Amino acid sequence: MEINRSEGLSGPGRVEGPRYVTRVPPSNVAPSLGTDRVEISEAARLSSALARLPEVRLEKIRNLRDLISRGEYESEEKFRVAVERFLEEIGAA
Repeated sequence: MEINRSEGLSGPGRVEGPRYVTRVPPSNVAPSLGTDRVEISEAARLSSALARLPEVRLEKIRNLRDLISRGEYESEEKFRVAVERFLEEIGAA
């Protein structure tokens, strides 16, 4: 049922019977030669690896730079631990 502003009410539209789908002729596209495949570029791999790195804490980095510049941070033990952690993070350890 349809309500029109000026004409008022009208009955249902025309009722049609079922529509039958006819067979669609094959297209001129060559058949698939195999399965789909995806190639990921080296840039995409690097971008993905960077996205998985932990968030950088800039304030902590600034504080450490200040300690290093004043000579209050450097020690063999701290350097060894820092290098070990870095290597673990990048998966080289």
